[in-house]
Amino acid sequence: MDECDIEQLVTTMKEGIRNGTHTTNEVLEKFPGYSYPCLMFEEVKMIENVDIENNVSELLPRLFDKLPNNSLFIMDLLPIRIIKLLCKQFHQPVGHILVDSEPLVPTSCIKVSNEKFELYLDWQVVAETRNPTTALSLLLSLYNVFEVKFAKTTMLLVY
Repeated sequence: MDECDIEQLVTTMKEGIRNGTHTTNEVLEKFPGYSYPCLMFEEVKMIENVDIENNVSELLPRLFDKLPNNSLFIMDLLPIRIIKLLCKQFHQPVGHILVDSEPLVPTSCIKVSNEKFELYLDWQVVAETRNPTTALSLLLSLYNVFEVKFAKTTMLLVY
């Protein structure tokens, strides 16, 4: 399969998502590669020309240093800690992003357990990883790959 075939495959999948003809479950059944983090990252790189995993890895420590009250949640891993700090800073419930059981809402989230991080969208496990930075990178990638839209009530920050 050459690059043109891959681009056509991605275009076909994206059109199905945009038109509402493919649910998340149907996309995962039809294109099982989306359960592999590396393929999700490759799509973001191919379409947006962004190495999301590398960018998240590089930016997390710098973002953490700039957050107020960054002495909170000291027992958590850095990516999880940053999510909690940002939710606290912007008065948003962390339970919509980080869950420890099955998600209550269809939005993208990370289910955190002792062994792994599972990424959910529309109540479906899309991907999993053991690395918390990869989990955050995947969470961000879900918005691009599956064209997830932020809810109108979501707070948008502009710097």
